[in-house]
Amino acid sequence: MKAFLYLLVIGLLTSCGQNTAIDTLEPILPLRFEEAENADIAALTDSIGFIALDNNPEAYFTDIAKLSAKNGHFYLMETFSQTKGLLVFDGEGNFIRSIGEIGEGPGKMRRPTDFDIFSDGSVVFLDRDLRRLFFYSSEGEFQKTSDLSFPAISFVHLKDGGWLFSANIQDTTSYKVVKTHAEFLPIEYHFPYAEEEKQIMLSYGNFHVEGPEILYHRPFSDTLSIFSETGNLTQQVKLDFGKESPPVEALYDFQKMSAYQNKVRYSYLLSRPVITEDYIVGMYSTTFNEGVVWLFARKSGKLNSIILDMDNYTFKNIYRPLTVLHEKGIVSHMMPEVLAMEKNLSDIPQNIQEHLADEGHVLVVHYLKE
Repeated sequence: MKAFLYLLVIGLLTSCGQNTAIDTLEPILPLRFEEAENADIAALTDSIGFIALDNNPEAYFTDIAKLSAKNGHFYLMETFSQTKGLLVFDGEGNFIRSIGEIGEGPGKMRRPTDFDIFSDGSVVFLDRDLRRLFFYSSEGEFQKTSDLSFPAISFVHLKDGGWLFSANIQDTTSYKVVKTHAEFLPIEYHFPYAEEEKQIMLSYGNFHVEGPEILYHRPFSDTLSIFSETGNLTQQVKLDFGKESPPVEALYDFQKMSAYQNKVRYSYLLSRPVITEDYIVGMYSTTFNEGVVWLFARKSGKLNSIILDMDNYTFKNIYRPLTVLHEKGIVSHMMPEVLAMEKNLSDIPQNIQEHLADEGHVLVVHYLKE
């Protein structure tokens, strides 16, 4: 149970502009979890792959804050890293290099909270504390910085050269998402903060990009927003937990949820979902410390969910989806600790078992059926 709770926890504008975007699209697509069918993830999966990540000292990490699969590589930002921006592995898990430094001095970041990868492999980081973007070459050489006029904590680079930022509530900011020109001049604002949210700094929004779509979510909101690759809002999805929907004030301030812990069952979306052409896949939590993986088939409209049982852990389920590989594969993270909990050990290749036993980390890829 401790490992499961750890996974759950890991997972938690100022500017003048004239153009304010529409905040909601009607109708919002509802996902009614009271009608969700019990998931048989094995039946929804074509195959499962394993990628052992190098565990040499240069590639050491404890957990994953963000994972991106681009250009045939994996780009990994460690949770609470004190020294490195991110680690780069090839498609087979071999360590290539680290990019970005944390510290004091020219070209060094203070508190990077997000990154994005360009098609040539170059990397850009967002430093929350400095309100600054740091640009590095694909070889890890520092190139330049660009300052922001507003506080942000996550971002994505758009196909037309613009940007989407998830904005913090500092100074006089009133919106959660800001779209800017290539030179960071705000041109659109999305989703105004409620008055009750303006004193809350606990959670922040994040983006997942796959193909021509960008999925945005801000814990602990029950609404997902889908943008086009040029930053236009195209769809909103509401997770309807029915009688298990938490009070609105708890969605604004998660600390208030503690009053219901192990007393009243409420469900809430904690970690960021991932999106493919065929599926949206995520994990939500409950006030009884349960984790539930859910899969929404976008073409059929079918919703599946399964309560995770850490006493009967199996890699055959999807735990904390992190990114998408080859447009079909849902990538999750197998930590060394789960080796002792695995109930289908004989189904894991021997080299993967040995890698986990040697304190190595493994990416598990579920290739879902269309």
